[in-house]
Amino acid sequence: MPKKSKSRSQKSEPDPSTVLGAKKDPKCFVLQMGTVGESIKRLKQDLRRMMEPNTAARLKEARSNVLKDFLVMAGPLGVTHMMVLSSTQFGSYLRVSKTPQGPTMTFKLDTYSLVSDVAASKKRAVSYHANVYIHAPFLILNNFPKDEAGRLMSTLFRNLFPAMNVQTMKLAECRRVVLMTYSNETKMIELRHYEVTGTVQGVDRRFRRLAADRLPKNLGKVNDIADYMMGEGGATSASEGEEDDAENTVELEQKFNGAGNLQGAKTAIRLKEIGPRITMQLIKIQEDFNGGKVLFHEHIHRSPEEIEALDKMMEEKRLEKIRKKNQQLANVEKKKKEKEKEKSNETADDDVAENMEWYEKEVGKKANKEDFENVQVEKVKDYRKFAKKNKNSQVEDQDEHQVEEKEKSGGMKRKQAGAAENSTKFQKTQPKPQKSPQKADPVKEKSKKAPTGKVLRKRAKATK
Repeated sequence: MPKKSKSRSQKSEPDPSTVLGAKKDPKCFVLQMGTVGESIKRLKQDLRRMMEPNTAARLKEARSNVLKDFLVMAGPLGVTHMMVLSSTQFGSYLRVSKTPQGPTMTFKLDTYSLVSDVAASKKRAVSYHANVYIHAPFLILNNFPKDEAGRLMSTLFRNLFPAMNVQTMKLAECRRVVLMTYSNETKMIELRHYEVTGTVQGVDRRFRRLAADRLPKNLGKVNDIADYMMGEGGATSASEGEEDDAENTVELEQKFNGAGNLQGAKTAIRLKEIGPRITMQLIKIQEDFNGGKVLFHEHIHRSPEEIEALDKMMEEKRLEKIRKKNQQLANVEKKKKEKEKEKSNETADDDVAENMEWYEKEVGKKANKEDFENVQVEKVKDYRKFAKKNKNSQVEDQDEHQVEEKEKSGGMKRKQAGAAENSTKFQKTQPKPQKSPQKADPVKEKSKKAPTGKVLRKRAKATK
């Protein structure tokens, strides 16, 4: 049988987000805080849909949750920004913050339209494929000012979306775009969310509809598909589609999404609005995350002296906060040491009681608690040595006592021995009584017979 050739396994390219030193894509939480209306809740879901896939689309907030709870989890999950929607009696607001140190920008929502509102405003129903949301959208900033507030806004919005590398990007990933336009007159920011589509040029509209599987519904007057293609019935008007010209027609360098959009083909680029649509105004910029020094405020303007006084007050608050934190840490450390001391005392008392019990059991003498408490040792074996030493001294005392007792008992024995010797001498002087001859017992004499031959043979074997 021929040998099977080993198929080489193709090495897949590593994920840029996992390569050491590579810049990861930004991620964000879109949240709601406080009591909000139903429209704000739906706007939150639309913003999550717009920020996909770099957001938590199914994140749920509880009423007891505060912003600090999400900030704690932002680090392990790699979340870089937070978008928080809230409502007050004066209007609805959107706060965009950079974690974990800020800055924080607060925008007031002037008007907004949901995804459902944008879809309902169109003449024809538009369906969006789920593949549109696989890749993150690209950001386009238009007409942002060059002052300090404008630079901070543009920097924050640019860091909110992934960076685009024109040399390495793929056209198939360009599915959505977020457009932000700043108006110098009204100081409003208009946010729009579009889908990027391409329509191949140089091909009749009917062929494009047939390739895209979008035939009109009024085909009852034609007998065959050829009649529709030749324009003998059921023709569509030119107003149904967008007029294409040289401004939005490009030659593709890579394959693009859509029927006929191959490399080298001339394609007309179109934008279809998805939503949401938001018009908002910048109100305040703060230095830290959800607080800190106010760098910009739209309605409150202060003099340099007032700014200096506020800076001084903020510095005092910061120092006071640090002092309280250090005091709190010192108190915690103090309580920890007191607990450890109490615990060590309890363990020492237990060791003393245990060793006293062992001492009384081994030595047989009642233990003195002060002796064990005065011994400065840390291990039980030192208590054992102390007890052993006391035991040896006790043995020595016992030995001396035993010697004394032996001497006493020796004297008594000598006295008893002298008395016994005198009694034996007296007995020797007395004449011994003569024993009367006893008569022989005939039964015993009969039992004393000579051994048989069998017994003699056994005795001989035993001697050998």
